[in-house]
Amino acid sequence: MKKILALLCFALPLMVFATQYSLDDLIEYGLEHSIAMLENDAVRQDAEANMRTSWYDFLPNGSINASRTNSEQATFDVLTNTTSYERDWDSGASMSISKSLALNEPTVFNFLRNKNSLASNKKNYEQRSKEVAYEIFTRYIAVLQAQKRLAIAQENLTLQQRFYARVELQHSLGNTSLLDKQQAEVTLIDYQIALNEAQNTLVKSRISLFEYIKMDDAGYECADLALNIGTLDETISDNNNLIAQRFALDNSKLSLIQQYIELYPSLSIGFSYTNASQSGVFDFGDYEDSYTVSLNASYPIFDFLNKREAYKSTKRAVRLQKMRYEDAQQHLNNQLKTLLADVKNLQKTNDLYQQKLALAQENLRMADTRYQQGTLSLLDYDKVRIDKQSAEISALNSYYSLLQAVENFHLLTSDKLLEKW
Repeated sequence: MKKILALLCFALPLMVFATQYSLDDLIEYGLEHSIAMLENDAVRQDAEANMRTSWYDFLPNGSINASRTNSEQATFDVLTNTTSYERDWDSGASMSISKSLALNEPTVFNFLRNKNSLASNKKNYEQRSKEVAYEIFTRYIAVLQAQKRLAIAQENLTLQQRFYARVELQHSLGNTSLLDKQQAEVTLIDYQIALNEAQNTLVKSRISLFEYIKMDDAGYECADLALNIGTLDETISDNNNLIAQRFALDNSKLSLIQQYIELYPSLSIGFSYTNASQSGVFDFGDYEDSYTVSLNASYPIFDFLNKREAYKSTKRAVRLQKMRYEDAQQHLNNQLKTLLADVKNLQKTNDLYQQKLALAQENLRMADTRYQQGTLSLLDYDKVRIDKQSAEISALNSYYSLLQAVENFHLLTSDKLLEKW
């Protein structure tokens, strides 16, 4: 039975992904299994635990006590002038409840701080999830690029092998020189080297992807992407990181308010209730209760100097924290402006590269015909093929750079990545 369960656990990821990996499936798997998300979950759970603890702190202090003591008691008899000793059991029980509240009640301030911390943590958790999804996306893009480059390298090598066979035949017939044959052979070796490098790049990119999501690579091909770029919202000027910083700034302001209150006399009100019996635990008729209400005021004279310096220090820290927040806000605006400009430029560049690739493919078809007719030299023919290969690589890089830039914009604005995360 254990062997069957182990086999199912191993085979489940393969069954899910069938014969091709998709980006959505890998991101979902990575969000569940990557170390970054496991750490993120632990931080979120700690924040939720702190919030629950803050609620518990509002409960009064309560205790129930019960005792039973066997003690030796001395009895003096005045008539006989003797002392006798007897052992006896004494029983007692009590229940008490008490609660006190101060003007700068730490429980209230801790509750407000933990509430802000929890809200901040939720934003950090959401942003960290997006960052993990984006990291998987970029590594997936690297695999796609490596797959496409490998396919291009394989295609170029196949074409060059055919071309070399043709040149070799023409050389045997005396139609081409030995130099042309050797030049074609050198080019064939270059394509073989390019294919080996493309294979190695694909291996490394796949290792990087599957290592990050903590999944075994079954060797399936990664499915290509068909993303809708759409229109980017240029009015956004906020994100999860800034929201989390605002909550952190609010917490610092709460600490400043608390320290400011401590500069004044300390006021507190307390209440306690006790119900106790000295005659026995179960002698319920002998229980007596008592109530206490207290109001206290105190002011440590010389401690004021220390508290004032601490207040000034916290005030300076809050002012600097606010400046850092404003600086981060301005930096985000500048980042978004730069990225928007990059996206617009990449969109135009990608269109031009697609046009260039179409022309290069058409030029290669015409060059192939002319070379077979003997109206184009081998050098010129090689130049046309190199131009076509360069156009393929450039168009490929431009397209995936555009996709990354668009999703990077969504990441910076905390918008949905890939229209989902």
